[in-house]
Amino acid sequence: MTSPAFTATDRRALHSVAAQFWVNGVVFASFVPRLPEIKDRIEVGLATLGLLLTLGSLGGLVGSSLCGRLIERFGTRRVMLGGATGLVLTLPLVGLATTPAFFLVTVMSMHLFDVLTDVAMNMQGSWLSGRRSTPVMHRLHGLWSVGTVVGGLLASRLASGTVSLQTHLLVVSACLLATLLYVAPGLLRWDEIPRPIGPSPIHASGDNCPATSQRRVLLLLAILAFGAVVVEIITSDWAALRLSEDLSASASVAALGYVAFTSGMVMGRFSGDWATARIGAQRLTKLAIVTAGIGLAAATLVPGSVGLAQSLSFVG
Repeated sequence: MTSPAFTATDRRALHSVAAQFWVNGVVFASFVPRLPEIKDRIEVGLATLGLLLTLGSLGGLVGSSLCGRLIERFGTRRVMLGGATGLVLTLPLVGLATTPAFFLVTVMSMHLFDVLTDVAMNMQGSWLSGRRSTPVMHRLHGLWSVGTVVGGLLASRLASGTVSLQTHLLVVSACLLATLLYVAPGLLRWDEIPRPIGPSPIHASGDNCPATSQRRVLLLLAILAFGAVVVEIITSDWAALRLSEDLSASASVAALGYVAFTSGMVMGRFSGDWATARIGAQRLTKLAIVTAGIGLAAATLVPGSVGLAQSLSFVG
């Protein structure tokens, strides 16, 4: 259901943003399930691979520090397309990496481009969602998760050795570039101007208590966000390695660990609006934390690959 103010141009823009969410999901899902193969290719151990992945995420920090200024100067459309193009073109380089240094530079670049794309597409998605009578942000993020499932299933199918990593990532990159040809023309060409928010009456009177309270809330949200990132990285980036290294699963089965986690994300994101409306945001948050904690504990302790996959879907 859409608002009368939601025009045909807005509808086309929403389709473009939705396609971009899907593209971003496919990119990382195309190589993360094949990390055991990449580890052997660049000849490093688990500890070194973990260090490389951690250092690679620093590219995201650089992108975060630059994103606001780039969007202010060039607009969300240009930043999104520039970041998405860089992200998709960098993907095949992962398959060419034969040294730790080359792999590190590639992953750092991907994280940088991913942050630029992610912020810009979320801004356009938020504006478009706000113009509708029914919000769509949950479903847009659900499409990202669908992209991870599609990319992960393809990676698990090819991880058995039928198609080389280089060929796999090159073909995926070409398909995603073709998708960007659909995305580009439909995006919003003009960004919404943020409306200034005036000081509250309490602020105006000089009382600093609300400001202190806001800082505490922001600190709490930062801690929760950090915890969520840790949970997601452990269960996504390391799922295939847990299956292959600890449980001696084959390459194709190990890759399905990532798919199990992202499948849980798909179910959670597409049911998020429904669950919030019926049990409330606070109850849903508490339930989600408990469910994810149980899944993470089970994924750590479970001795079999089937049980691990089920646990990862709960975490997702």
